[in-house]
Amino acid sequence: MYNKNRVYALMGAKLPIVILPREGPEPHDSGCAMGNDKTMKPYAEKFYKGTNWQQCREAYAKSKGYLCEACLKQGIFKPGEIVHHKVHLNPKTILDPKIALSWDNLELLCRECHAQKHGKTKRYKVDSLGRVVIL
Repeated sequence: MYNKNRVYALMGAKLPIVILPREGPEPHDSGCAMGNDKTMKPYAEKFYKGTNWQQCREAYAKSKGYLCEACLKQGIFKPGEIVHHKVHLNPKTILDPKIALSWDNLELLCRECHAQKHGKTKRYKVDSLGRVVIL
């Protein structure tokens, strides 16, 4: 399984990381079926928590050396955290393994690059005490 603590450790974060509850209004729909558990679209929950996706995501991330592909193209070595679907998943495409599980449709990204793919929507912030707050 994809080890988030490994990625955060690579980023120099001090573990454990405390995630606080969401503050303010719900974020707009960026087209991504998977955010954090609170923003996951109902049709996507079974898929993203399923063994097929978990194994596919881990194998893909490992094949990319756990590095953000977009940053790497710019010569920047930054840990990738999100396996992104280039063709966004919706209730129809999530049932098609040629779209949902195909490595040709996947891209490993850091959070910043993933936010850029979705209109620069920031999904978290760090408060004055250094805690992560989900937006």
